[in-house]
Amino acid sequence: MGEDIYLHYAVDVTKYKKMEEQLYRLSNTDPLTNAYNRRYFMQVLEQEMERTGRTGLPFSIIMVDLDHFKSINDRFGHAAGDLVLKSLVDLIKGRIRKIDCLARWGGEEFVILLPNTPVDKAAGLAEEIRGQLSKMNISKRCLALHQNKVPVLFLFRVIC
Repeated sequence: MGEDIYLHYAVDVTKYKKMEEQLYRLSNTDPLTNAYNRRYFMQVLEQEMERTGRTGLPFSIIMVDLDHFKSINDRFGHAAGDLVLKSLVDLIKGRIRKIDCLARWGGEEFVILLPNTPVDKAAGLAEEIRGQLSKMNISKRCLALHQNKVPVLFLFRVIC
């Protein structure tokens, strides 16, 4: 006897890591729009406030609200309302920087955290996004659902 015995045991944890990543993503994002959720936004905002306290660099927040969204759901159905929300998020994601944080605040309310951005630049961005949204043709996306145009009004508030 007197010989050392070694036992090797290996497990492929790839599927568990993928599940962990998926759970993390699900806990931080809105399932309909794939924007971040309110809880995640609050964490990022807290970190940004601490950073601003240390560096003195500004940040701004844009709040986006779809006016009369309930009437869109009532008149055109929830599928059309969902398309409006997804279209809004896709358009905004295509315009903001990677360091910015877009989150769904509530039903039809969204917030955008803009690090290193003074209020005048945030107001310019809000106006640019509003202009792009006003040109967005939701009716084409809803054509399979309804022949009517889907009127969408957006209200923007910029704070710093």
